[in-house]
Amino acid sequence: MLKIILGVMVMLWFAGCRKGNPVEVNDPVQRYFPLAVGNTWDFYLTTNLGGGDTTSPYHVALDSPFVLHGIKWYAVENVCLDARILSPIPLVCGLWARSGNKILAQREGPGPTMDAPEVMLDFPLSNGKQWTIYNVDTTYVQEPGDTVRMIRLSKRYVRGFEIVTVPAGAFINAVHVGDSTWYIYTNTHSPRSVSESTVTATDEWYAIDVGMVKQFIKYTSKSSDTSEYSRHWMYELRKFNIRLSD
Repeated sequence: MLKIILGVMVMLWFAGCRKGNPVEVNDPVQRYFPLAVGNTWDFYLTTNLGGGDTTSPYHVALDSPFVLHGIKWYAVENVCLDARILSPIPLVCGLWARSGNKILAQREGPGPTMDAPEVMLDFPLSNGKQWTIYNVDTTYVQEPGDTVRMIRLSKRYVRGFEIVTVPAGAFINAVHVGDSTWYIYTNTHSPRSVSESTVTATDEWYAIDVGMVKQFIKYTSKSSDTSEYSRHWMYELRKFNIRLSD
């Protein structure tokens, strides 16, 4: 679930409390997703894995960037496993980069392969805008009489601009970005079929010169062998220290 948990380390969008070291930067992409070494975000993480809620602190810090395939990537401190010592390519890592008007992410290991980084934000952002991250429908024969089908569809979309209040303060005109991922796996074999479907629904709010201030994730799984299972996470920003550039 690195994709989910590291998804929280994303950052950005419109007005609110400003801390850290403010710099006059007019570039909207950099202001909405501040990428600079040493940037930190501290959250309250509330989890519910089917029982009651549990809340704990969660710290995010950006490490020194490195260039791979012509793109400057920023890694999450203490998540990349000795990347600068063992290899220029981290084994398991949360990474973010800017490419033109897009913010990219690599949030799954091992890797990153850089074959298809996720487009976290696609500027300019406007109410109702949406883009596809993954759209895969694959069927193959594993062995005679055993057919496997895998479907994965993941989209992000802009829900609008809102006021959001978290422990770090109230942020006006925060952009609300949704992320929906559907995964369906079906294995047809004698004497019966096995199917599993999962849905991950994510809502994120970004504030300008700050980054992500809130994230809510709900994961639901259904299987032909078991009943429905659901769990959720919520991250709320409590403090931050941001530079808009290195």
